[in-house]
Amino acid sequence: MTSRLAWALPLVLVAALFSGCDASSKLFSEAERRSIYTLSLESEGTRLASSSVVQAGAAITVSLSRMSGTTVPESLELSLLDSTGTSVASLRYSTPKDAKAPARAVAVADLSASLPTFALPDSLPPGVYSLVTSLRDSAGALLQEGETVLFVGENGLGLGSLSLYPPTAAPNSAVLLSVAVKAEAEAASPDAWLAWSADGRVFAEGRLGDGLDKAVWTAPARDGAYVLDVDLYPAKPAAKLARTPSPWHQEIKGMVSSDAALPGDEYSSVDNLAIHLAFASDLSDSGTRAQAAKPSVTGKPSLESYPGGFGYRLGPEARLVLPGASPPQTNRLLGPTTLLWRIYASEKDGLIYRLANESGADLLVVGLEAGQPYVETLDQAGRHRSSSSLRFVGGLLNLALDISPENGRYTFLWSLDGQASAASSLPAANLPAQLSSILGGAGSLPGVWDEFAAYDSAKGPPALYYAAAARAWRKDLILAEGFEAQALPALATLNGKATTGSRRLVLSPESSLDFSPGLPLARPLAFSLAWDPAGSPPALDFLDDGRNLLFRVSALGKVSLGDGSSAGSVTASEKGLLAFTLRSNGASFEIAAKDSLLSSRFALASAPASVFLSLSNPDPGRDSAAFSVLARVATDALSLKAVPQMAKAP
Repeated sequence: MTSRLAWALPLVLVAALFSGCDASSKLFSEAERRSIYTLSLESEGTRLASSSVVQAGAAITVSLSRMSGTTVPESLELSLLDSTGTSVASLRYSTPKDAKAPARAVAVADLSASLPTFALPDSLPPGVYSLVTSLRDSAGALLQEGETVLFVGENGLGLGSLSLYPPTAAPNSAVLLSVAVKAEAEAASPDAWLAWSADGRVFAEGRLGDGLDKAVWTAPARDGAYVLDVDLYPAKPAAKLARTPSPWHQEIKGMVSSDAALPGDEYSSVDNLAIHLAFASDLSDSGTRAQAAKPSVTGKPSLESYPGGFGYRLGPEARLVLPGASPPQTNRLLGPTTLLWRIYASEKDGLIYRLANESGADLLVVGLEAGQPYVETLDQAGRHRSSSSLRFVGGLLNLALDISPENGRYTFLWSLDGQASAASSLPAANLPAQLSSILGGAGSLPGVWDEFAAYDSAKGPPALYYAAAARAWRKDLILAEGFEAQALPALATLNGKATTGSRRLVLSPESSLDFSPGLPLARPLAFSLAWDPAGSPPALDFLDDGRNLLFRVSALGKVSLGDGSSAGSVTASEKGLLAFTLRSNGASFEIAAKDSLLSSRFALASAPASVFLSLSNPDPGRDSAAFSVLARVATDALSLKAVPQMAKAP
């Protein structure tokens, strides 16, 4: 039965056509009706299809053809609809047989003949329009209806290149997308509309004038490659046309990989972040403090990327006020708290934080002067300043300030890129109930703000050294210990005695701290040790799985084997800092100073099954103090091969 219908249907169609059957009959689908009548639209010699671009005032040429034997249409109406569905231009062609021709109709002898052009209004604003066409017979019955979407834009409007940062994102992380919008006019249409999509789903859209040439995409939880698109419209399209393909379209592949993730929580516990602005997709505060009002903005902070990240640009022209936002307090004084900043800046002078009262008067100010961080407290006695010995040289300002109240004064400990430095204390005055935190504004440091937070340090300060190392080395990081906590590292074993405090570890004579897990020796490794030259030099010991000493590198750079014999030396790059690279191949080891050739080469009796790192104080009479220990995969190191020797073990 089915096969009979299959061959009979074409005969029915032919019979209907040549019997003069009404083409609007339910016998025909809309697709079949469109093939019966062919309507062509052209402008300046170019055929117009859906999503074509035309200019205001353009003349559209209309031509009609039809299948032989079908009903002859006697009227053709064109209506141009804007985003609200309102007709902004229309034209009706009527033959003498059009019984319902209005007075304004353009009289034509035959719709298949040459028709007068349909002119768009000269003042037609940029936008997405629908050109609706209707063909009717002499009695006004509809024969065919069609719709063509037209884009009317400024001359030269279009999209340039599309970029994303970072090129490979961690799962659930923020990715900045940026596209160039071209326009011959100096000011590209501010009302142009951009729609951003990921795998076909829109995640951001809005006006170009509101900064939608940039958007933030949250990467999915699963690794993979995702298609990211942006479509440009001359103005916000009607809801039914919002997904119409734009003639101005760009796409890029976004890669998501777990290898790009930071190794662990950056600041120990996000629950301790009383104030936290990530400057990712918006300017919201995700901190745990109670928020009676949203942040207020003066100026236009804009999304912007920098080498290594992205954020919002703040400065003298763009200010952010957090009403009611104060760092954690104790008895109407600040602290214990840690203020955290990550700002990309080229200048070295300006304010980076203000804590103000209800009338806007400053109570505490933090800033840079000639690259040196300072903090000021203000009270009835005047302005009091404490400056750090650290110095910012430009680029990424990765800065933290520990504040602790002690006997009516604030004590301060600065950290720049994880390296700590104490500063003089200042008098502390009781704080009023109503406070606001201010970022940017007059006199502030211009730059791209990546992060700002106020951390509640009552349960211990954040792991700033680890956070800086994690951002710098990511999956290549093995160990980064800045001794910020009041307790010893969780995955470490103390042999002897030690104390912690002020971001340092003090080892008693002949004591050591063994770290776990073992070191991955398949690739070159880089180590650094920051220590206090006022005490005895500590050492980095390399132990076998029985915790027996294989070899030692002292803080002064001397390399020795487990039996005490010399194996060369490493030149320290600066006072209080030991840095070197270790390469191994079975029982053979090479040690090189930072940015230099080989310093030491030696061979053990046999290849160790495992190697563990230990921080030790070999001195039998004096304490030694370490500020930080770091171990990472040295992806920038040379592979093991024969190289000139600067020193050789006997």
